[in-house]
Amino acid sequence: MHHLVYKTIRKSTGEYYIGVHSTHNINDMYMGSGDRIKRIISKEGKVGLERTILYECGTRAEALLIESTLLTSDVLNDPLCLNVAVGGKGNPSGGHGISDDARNRLHELHAGKQKSQITRQRISESKIGKPSPLKGMPRSEATKQKISESSKGKPKSEATKQKISESSKGRTRSQETIEKIRAARKGGHHTPDSIARMKKPKPTITCPHCGQTGGLPQMKRWHMDNCPCAKDDHF
Repeated sequence: MHHLVYKTIRKSTGEYYIGVHSTHNINDMYMGSGDRIKRIISKEGKVGLERTILYECGTRAEALLIESTLLTSDVLNDPLCLNVAVGGKGNPSGGHGISDDARNRLHELHAGKQKSQITRQRISESKIGKPSPLKGMPRSEATKQKISESSKGKPKSEATKQKISESSKGRTRSQETIEKIRAARKGGHHTPDSIARMKKPKPTITCPHCGQTGGLPQMKRWHMDNCPCAKDDHF
């Protein structure tokens, strides 16, 4: 039996995972049992991963001891680290994803931290051309409600608004979607801000050809360059 301390590197981003593995086959291509490394494998396979054996030990206990010296809380602070707990304890959930305790520690560890521009760029490049892992996955009503509650009152930046606008251009809504929007708005009430915006005087312009004054959209359509008087001026 081989007791290995290994490091798996995601070549596209530089992210890494440190672990212990006991096996009869040292070339079994085992990459890790952590929840995040397993998600990467399920989406991308093992082609983009590279495992390096750091130590081969006589016992698993010795391997775990070495792992505890390599995988410290300082290492977990590294945004490229895919581990969720310090070394020396094995998989905190017995090989079935992240335990609640590990999730809480991970949340406390990364709460309030901002990813560097380099890290964001690496994450962005690693996702280019790949479908979202949530694509086609139906959300429960409880999940939709949580998303709705968490988004209420959050102002969108101008950059976010621009992205939403660009992604929506040329998109045709199905009749079913139109009916859903109509039903959702039926009987609704305008907010005070909406009412104030609607009461705000609309900009007006005057046609230089006939002197007619009116709202901008209507005047551009029926007057200005399209004004009948403009055509008469040419005769």
